[in-house]
Amino acid sequence: MTRRPWWIFLGLGLAAAFLLHLIFGGTSTLSPFDLWRELTSGPGGDSAANVIVWQIRLPRVVSALLIGTLLGAVGAVFQAYFRNPLADPYVVGVASGASLGGAFVLLVGLGAALAGLAVPVGGFFGGMGALALVLALGRGPGGATVDRLILAGVVVGAMLSALVSVLLILAGQDANQVLRWLLGSVTPASWIKASALAVVLAVILPLLSSQARVLNGLSISEQASRTAGVDLDRVRWIVLGGGTLATAAAVVMA
Repeated sequence: MTRRPWWIFLGLGLAAAFLLHLIFGGTSTLSPFDLWRELTSGPGGDSAANVIVWQIRLPRVVSALLIGTLLGAVGAVFQAYFRNPLADPYVVGVASGASLGGAFVLLVGLGAALAGLAVPVGGFFGGMGALALVLALGRGPGGATVDRLILAGVVVGAMLSALVSVLLILAGQDANQVLRWLLGSVTPASWIKASALAVVLAVILPLLSSQARVLNGLSISEQASRTAGVDLDRVRWIVLGGGTLATAAAVVMA
């Protein structure tokens, strides 16, 4: 059986979910005719329907689509690199690092800095810091092997999650704001956030796709790939670095 019918089925399901999100909402329900009129008329209209479609629902569903694409791509790449079908984008502790960075920014009162982008910036540096720590802990006599990186990721993720809990305890009444952020949401969404996610996707997806053939060989055996002349250090930096950037962007934007 070919996979094409499944791709068609999934594509149709995604398109249906996209349209249903634009039609239904907590404030009002638009008819298909109203939705088509507002989509074809473009943004900037004076009607309430135009504001709902172009300023609330469309950036939200676009952001959700981009976040899902980023996490799905990173998950597929990490499963091949770690040779484990249970590997996910958070296996190297990136999510915990991004959560710690964003929570720290909120608790020190800088959430509104940098035009509201201080939290995403803090989360990005937290995620990259987590990766650096995992790479440092994962190195051994034979280099940073896959098994060591997985164990280091589990340890770093648990440690950073504990630090987030410590911050929440020390924050007192300010913990509610951080908890709301940690729970995650694509609301409120904006075209600025959606554009930032689109830029990350445009950079990361081709970068990760360029390693597809190498990852196919690496998924069989690390030693066989090394014997075939694959630069495993380069692959590691591309896969883990690109995956960390994508995961950190998805986490801090949602």
